[in-house]
Amino acid sequence: KISLDGKVDGKGLERDDISANIKGAIKNLEFNNYNYQNLTVEGKLAKKVFRGMLTVRDTNLNMDFNGNVDFNKKIPITDFVSTIKSADLTALHFVKSKTPTILSTQLTVNATGSNEDDLLGDAVIGKTTFMKDGKLYQMDRLNLVSQKEANGNHSIFLSSDFLDVTVKGNF
Repeated sequence: KISLDGKVDGKGLERDDISANIKGAIKNLEFNNYNYQNLTVEGKLAKKVFRGMLTVRDTNLNMDFNGNVDFNKKIPITDFVSTIKSADLTALHFVKSKTPTILSTQLTVNATGSNEDDLLGDAVIGKTTFMKDGKLYQMDRLNLVSQKEANGNHSIFLSSDFLDVTVKGNF
């Protein structure tokens, strides 16, 4: 369920020839049994590529997203930066807890894939703080690279403040 007050200026009725500029305020958006409020979107959809920004100033989520999603291939290609200044994962129904679970982080992604099995690319998670039950956890960086090798095997490289892992194989 979504309530949008905005402007769409464009042309084309078929997916392949749509070209539109989108700008608006999303008054509320229901997702995961939570009603998000105070979202703004601004972007352009052309040649099956969306380039734009999303800002959320909800009571339980303060977030900015700026990036691209390319739908030209069977599996979408994403390239974006998202800054979550504050997210109460309990209030947003992502975590079951009697107390708030607060996350803040910055995420930079350049990848293709629709699920964990076909994900290829890299992600950098930085400046992360997580608070649960009054305990504060911090992580400066986490880098994740997922790639296919010439022999068809899959490689995943993970490096962070506290752990470095390489996994290679047919998976």
